[in-house]
Amino acid sequence: GLIHDARGDLENALAWYERSVALCEQVGDKAGLATTYNNIGMIHDARGDLENALAWYEIDRKLSEELGDKAGLATTYNNIAAIHYARGELDAALGWYERSVALKEQVGDKAGLATTLHNMGYIALAKRDWAGALDLFTRSRDLYAGIGLEKDVREEEEMMREVKKRMEKGQAEVGGKGGVMEWVRGLFGRSKT
Repeated sequence: GLIHDARGDLENALAWYERSVALCEQVGDKAGLATTYNNIGMIHDARGDLENALAWYEIDRKLSEELGDKAGLATTYNNIAAIHYARGELDAALGWYERSVALKEQVGDKAGLATTLHNMGYIALAKRDWAGALDLFTRSRDLYAGIGLEKDVREEEEMMREVKKRMEKGQAEVGGKGGVMEWVRGLFGRSKT
């Protein structure tokens, strides 16, 4: 499923993930089952089917909580937050991102922590909290730099430059027709998973 997913072949990826569910159930692999549920959620998310994505993430969340899988939960919390962000439910998204951050710090997942801080930066932007966004993107950049992910470092630096430009221009010039959420989506796209 992962190979088809990476190639953008969502239909075949979903078919393989469904086979994986059956196999995991057959052998009693609950951890594999939780991961597969998350992957199925990501397929639905990629298709824009946010309701089904959230439903699969919730199934994954419950199983991961039962298993005590902090690393898996941190990822799932991030993905649930991304769904809320896509719906414009910023406070709900922030709450899930904060849960993800706490777990990623506990398990020492620096790359995942950087990703979640990056995503929280989107929320700060959408709320016109320029200083907060700048802080989050800076923290994300520093984490990426510490683990040698140069492409991500450059992306964070670009975001920091854009935020600084907006800070210099002032809030009044940001937004336009669709408002600040549309500006954020247009400038930076969707949050990372």
